[in-house]
Amino acid sequence: MIYIWAPYHNPRLEYILRYIFTQRLAIDWKLIHNVSEISSGEPTIFYSEKSRSDFCIFDSGLLNENEIRNFEPELRITEEKIELFPAVDSSFTLDFDVFSAVFYFLSRYEEYLDFESDIHGRFDTLNSFAFKHSFHQRVLVDEYILYFRELLENAFPDLHLKNDSFDYRITVDVDMVFSYKGKGFIRNSGGAIRDLLNGRFAAYLKRYLVLLGLHKDPYYTFDRIDALNAKSAYPLHYFVLFADKRSQFDKNIRRNHEKTRKILKKLSAKNPLGLHPSYSGHANVQIHKEEKLALENLCGLEINSCRQHYLKMTLPETYERLYEMGFTEDYTMGFASIPGYRASTSRPFPFFNLSKNESLDFMIHPFSVMDGSYKDYNEQSTENVLDALCRDIDYLQQIGGRFCILIHNETLSESKRWRGWSTMLEKLLNYLNNKAI
Repeated sequence: MIYIWAPYHNPRLEYILRYIFTQRLAIDWKLIHNVSEISSGEPTIFYSEKSRSDFCIFDSGLLNENEIRNFEPELRITEEKIELFPAVDSSFTLDFDVFSAVFYFLSRYEEYLDFESDIHGRFDTLNSFAFKHSFHQRVLVDEYILYFRELLENAFPDLHLKNDSFDYRITVDVDMVFSYKGKGFIRNSGGAIRDLLNGRFAAYLKRYLVLLGLHKDPYYTFDRIDALNAKSAYPLHYFVLFADKRSQFDKNIRRNHEKTRKILKKLSAKNPLGLHPSYSGHANVQIHKEEKLALENLCGLEINSCRQHYLKMTLPETYERLYEMGFTEDYTMGFASIPGYRASTSRPFPFFNLSKNESLDFMIHPFSVMDGSYKDYNEQSTENVLDALCRDIDYLQQIGGRFCILIHNETLSESKRWRGWSTMLEKLLNYLNNKAI
């Protein structure tokens, strides 16, 4: 048991104490407001605006607020540390407000403020406080907790605290099971005409070879993905786009296509499966409920995880809708245009609704990199991509973090822009397995 003294009680403070002490350090704790409640000799932390001789953490006051203010945290940067909400007085055991810093990142405070969204209505990387100060590729929350853990163990040697070990997750978005099959005569004819008009004669020929059964459909890469899955220490997690109506951004194969249905049933039998809610139904609970139910009926299981198509989400509305629909987990928390840590952590964390000042039993799973970040936004060779990913893995291993990557079934097609990526991902998995031992 560890006691935390503070002069107030607030849902924000309780949320962050539960996250740090229960989820990350796995130790019982009690928030108290009266020193007389402390049992003699028990480890005690004082959270205060004024320092004292005991184990004392600076309190900036953010966690005693209920409103949402338009502000950016004060920042103190040294050669070794990046600290939010620093104290003027260095006599504190921890002279920056680590509780408020973690809360600022996990609550996604900045996403509740006014910002200029991108063409898909998303919180753009350029708006990120971390990006502006060039630490978007560091998991400051994980670094803070590791440092805090060391301070606690030095001050209270009898404490037994959890220490996270490096692990990884590979997640796969399935926007289209097939590139050509299952699209029907009209869609394939239109695609063939566009290929001819744009001089894509090889694509025109491949389309008809696939439809005649003489060539494998380029998006059917599940045999290659299965080979990765067999070598992975953790099951791959799939997210399936199952829109009922086709739109500019929802181009999945029709639901009644028999081969598509067989593939999805097979995936769900062996791996965690989530919904990839449609772009066109982003703000419509009824559309997403229908998609969820249709996928559940096909696979014969309850779907409780999702990732938003095109990473399209707004806070708190998206998570409120998902929670209302019965989802318990979301994997959207990441940047589209660059690798990095949108919430400055590599580990899952519960959703805190800043507008209502309350936490929900809804877990957010962040990812650090998406395949399209390297192909759609920053064209790089597979060698450079692998080097960058391995550096990130090395960093995460040092602090006991989690590496999570977002790929698509198309990524392993070895066609057009994805040439060489299958081999690169195999090398990446080998590297991950060596680090996770």
